[in-house]
Amino acid sequence: MAQSIPNSYQDLLVQASLFENQPVFPPIDSLLQNFGMEPKGVQVQTPLYYVLDYVNKRYLHIAPSVASILGYTNTQLLESGPGFYMNLWHPDDLAVYSNKVVPATIKFLKEKSNSTRELYAVSHNHRLKNAFGNWLMFLQRSSYIWTDTGEIIGAFGFSIDITHFKESLSIIHTIERIDGNFNPTEQEPCYKMTYYPTNGIFSLREIQVLKEIYKGLSSKQIATGLKISQHTVHNHRKNLLEKSNCVNTAELIRFAVSHQLL
Repeated sequence: MAQSIPNSYQDLLVQASLFENQPVFPPIDSLLQNFGMEPKGVQVQTPLYYVLDYVNKRYLHIAPSVASILGYTNTQLLESGPGFYMNLWHPDDLAVYSNKVVPATIKFLKEKSNSTRELYAVSHNHRLKNAFGNWLMFLQRSSYIWTDTGEIIGAFGFSIDITHFKESLSIIHTIERIDGNFNPTEQEPCYKMTYYPTNGIFSLREIQVLKEIYKGLSSKQIATGLKISQHTVHNHRKNLLEKSNCVNTAELIRFAVSHQLL
């Protein structure tokens, strides 16, 4: 089956599901060792390691450490499948991933020879809502699994919580050449693009302040709760109004609700 460049992540899954032969995945232990990790140590690691079978639309492996971060056990996610996990993504970030990141990645990789495709790591960040209702920012880093004839049949990689390090909601997409231990072989990525989600105009700190405003808290109360100064809160309020083109708090709240920011 000759595979064209998908227009979206959904197109990629459809293409993979049409693959007639049962895909032969490398042993999961060997895939995990590409991260420089012994499989027996995965349970206690913070990164969420995974192996995904596109053909049968199922996870072959999810690290048990997922429970401490997302609030869902790896058994729950393995049984629920990729569809459930994708529903945890912020819809704006999922749209960017599906319509921008995936097509650009496949186009880049298809320009490389079959023998070198496994030597590239694809990274991007996105927001996920955990079982406790909190939005977290994750960095996902993965590699595709290909057949000898060029069909994409799966992926393996990891996600890690970078909420405390990523203030902007911009999505950064990179592709890097890597060695056998999943380490970059060059200082600069081969490919880098920055995307801005439809509702990515506010920083994570501004979103935090916005949520406190929605609760009806005063600037003094917000400053105390977030351990910042009232002057900083006033600046965030000003930025929220300017970026949303709103004239007052009531209009800002309506804007936030209509754009699913709360």
